Amino acid sequence: MDLKKLFKRKRKRRKSGSIAIPFMVTFLISLVGIGGFTVYMLDYVRNNTLDTGEYDTPTAEAFVPDSDDNMTMLLIIDPRTAATEPYNFIVFRFLPKDEKVYIMPIPENTLSNVSNQRDTLSSFYLNAGVVTAEQAVENALGFKIDRYLHCNAASFEKITELFGNVNFLVPQEFESSIGRGEYLFSGKDISDIMFFSYYPGGEKERIIKAGTILTGLFNQSSKAKVSENFEDKYVNLKEDVDTDIDSTYFYGQVIAVKYLLEHASSPAEFVNPDGTYAMESQFIFNPDFLTKLKDKFKLNE
Repeated sequence: MDLKKLFKRKRKRRKSGSIAIPFMVTFLISLVGIGGFTVYMLDYVRNNTLDTGEYDTPTAEAFVPDSDDNMTMLLIIDPRTAATEPYNFIVFRFLPKDEKVYIMPIPENTLSNVSNQRDTLSSFYLNAGVVTAEQAVENALGFKIDRYLHCNAASFEKITELFGNVNFLVPQEFESSIGRGEYLFSGKDISDIMFFSYYPGGEKERIIKAGTILTGLFNQSSKAKVSENFEDKYVNLKEDVDTDIDSTYFYGQVIAVKYLLEHASSPAEFVNPDGTYAMESQFIFNPDFLTKLKDKFKLNE
């Protein structure tokens, strides 16, 4: 618009001072209004992600998981600095919708079958590696493992340190060095309990202690703190472990895991594997237990 012509026409009708001030006031008010509306729209776009072309991970508060978010993970811990330290095979079943995590350690001498070869989990792992050991666990349990996480003692301690410490009753075998009663176990202490080979009850007793201390660690932790910056913690830990949890799978599941951490106060439950020990102390799962386990893990849904 040509303001000079506008003012010239106005001066023909009125004195020059009669219209200038109201016009300028109106003009300034319009600018303020347009500026305010622009700020509002920019703020709205930032807060509501209106077709900006960028992807924001949804928050756990706005997310409600379903059965597709359930996951079965196998944790394999190889702590061996000596021939006597046991391998650890631990199955985690995550049910975010039900706000549950089932933790079931499996005896390393569990009998299984892979490619028509019958052997124990520890032998499959030692002789053929992680993938074959995962297959052996699947065949022993009768259901699929979605992902595995394989680590040594040092990286396992880093994982437990994310959850903090845990109050746990000191096993009799450790009373001489720790004392009697409850004790606040750190990551290194937890490893000592789980990797100890000389419990009077053998592998069966070790499994119970490993499962209960991990369950306590999960339930006693500040789960909101664990959830905080969870993606960054995953990236840092991924360099220290061997896993088939790639970035695509992780970022597809992370919101469900964070939902579980942020909504459940005591989600973890220890599952004690039920079975019998055959010759040479080989463990065989009870078929009735496995049938009930599939229902418990909601694998038939």
